[in-house]
Amino acid sequence: MEEIEQPSDVEHFAIMQVCSLPETRPFRTDCMGVNYRPRAEDDSPCCWYHAQDWNTLSELAIGLLKRAWNTGLVAQASIYQFAYKELFDSDLERWWLVVELFSPSSIRVCTLVHPYDGRREAIYGNGQHRVQAMKDLRVERTVVLRHKDTVL
Repeated sequence: MEEIEQPSDVEHFAIMQVCSLPETRPFRTDCMGVNYRPRAEDDSPCCWYHAQDWNTLSELAIGLLKRAWNTGLVAQASIYQFAYKELFDSDLERWWLVVELFSPSSIRVCTLVHPYDGRREAIYGNGQHRVQAMKDLRVERTVVLRHKDTVL
């Protein structure tokens, strides 16, 4: 009998609309600020995150995720290994950027429950700057590691 992989009871990958992700909070770099506007096409990027083609990378990651799901994979570690194996031998120049969307440092969204009033707020466990770059670049959807109780 073939064993069926069980999903994590805490986190799972999801394909999400970037515009539905929580607002980012400025930190560390100027391009995370409220008044930041993306540079013109001919300007050099302000940072590593804003230099990536997240539209293409996200669509590649979504395709990989769907293929992983079709093979029965659901656990975060298994999907990461699947993506790594699929892309390592590919001719994609920046294959590791797609794999990064499945890594332990991927975009993580979870819920903060405020201790005083019980209010629930969706926050980032990781990936906030990447999401800001995606929003600035008008990326439509991407792969997110989502906590099971996240309220968006």
